[in-house]
Amino acid sequence: YITDSLDLDLSLSMHINKDSLITDSKIKFGSSEMNLSFSNSKEESILTFNNSFFCPKDLAVNIPQIEHLDTVRFAFNVLRPSKQDSLAHGYLETDYGLIDFHFDNYRSWNGINLNVTNFKLGDFLNISSIGDFSGKMNLNEFRGTIQEKNNFTVLIDSLDYNDYVYNNIEIESFFLSNYFDCSINIDDQNLQSEFSLKFKKTSQDSIYRGFVNGSVDYVDLIDLNVPFNQSLDYISTNFEITNINLL
Repeated sequence: YITDSLDLDLSLSMHINKDSLITDSKIKFGSSEMNLSFSNSKEESILTFNNSFFCPKDLAVNIPQIEHLDTVRFAFNVLRPSKQDSLAHGYLETDYGLIDFHFDNYRSWNGINLNVTNFKLGDFLNISSIGDFSGKMNLNEFRGTIQEKNNFTVLIDSLDYNDYVYNNIEIESFFLSNYFDCSINIDDQNLQSEFSLKFKKTSQDSIYRGFVNGSVDYVDLIDLNVPFNQSLDYISTNFEITNINLL
């Protein structure tokens, strides 16, 4: 994955005793540098990247979202307390913004948490109407249980869209192999609303059938920069859509 024309500089120190192995290494190529340490014992294994960074131009990969970035800085720590379990936490910092992450991998469940601060989501997606995003995302996947019910949660602290910054948006979903349940709650000063979506796959034809309902308690379209009738101060409504089929 390293550009062929670059020289690779590797330095390594190693300490070995009866019950453990400890290594420290530094890898340099082009304008990139990675500082890696590893320790292994009977009780646990730990892999750590400290104060590391890479320049996309040094990598022989074609990822449009990162190829124009100057430097990607990162640090993370991976702990394996047993052969079947592992944990990781760290951060990734780019021109787009900062992402903190935490990952858990156990025999019965996986979990990943992301904390995003002032992330330039519109630039990343190449959508001019979207600006910065700050929030938290959590995904839990359960396995080996009678009812493997997984859940995905998004807490949006702020999202810049169409020159308006939305606040306090919560999306929570539960899903199985044949079932999906999602609720959306918005508590912004110019938009208070909640939605619910439920779909279930039928065994006869493998089609997801369900419904959507919700309410808009208050919305100020003028302050949200939504082009509409300028004489309207606000809108409120309830709605329900039934008998929805998804292939």
